Amino acid sequence: MDDRPQFANNTRFPNADAVLTAEFADLATAVDLSRRTFAVVVTRGHSGDEVCLRALLRAGVARILMVGSRAKWAIVRKKLADDGFTPEELDRVQSPCGLDIGSITPEEIAISIAAELIRVKNT
Repeated sequence: MDDRPQFANNTRFPNADAVLTAEFADLATAVDLSRRTFAVVVTRGHSGDEVCLRALLRAGVARILMVGSRAKWAIVRKKLADDGFTPEELDRVQSPCGLDIGSITPEEIAISIAAELIRVKNT
């Protein structure tokens, strides 16, 4: 899901089960979120991450990963805490995410994230 149709479309992702274009604020209604949902937040900025995290935390999804630095997560975490999310809720977000395999390229980062999701699912 992305809020920009030039990035979220079937031409770019022909093998995807679903490609959604919607505002980040509409995440909870655009996507069927449940306790079985594994989510990876990768937006183009802190504000988009924050909006998505709010929806995911409220929905109680199984796992929340956010791509970004520790500094980015600290900024977003503080905003969410200031708005009433508890430390226990915020501890459910893992950022930076992915298994530490020394990833450098976007492809390697994607593999590290997929590997982490598989590890969590299987443990």
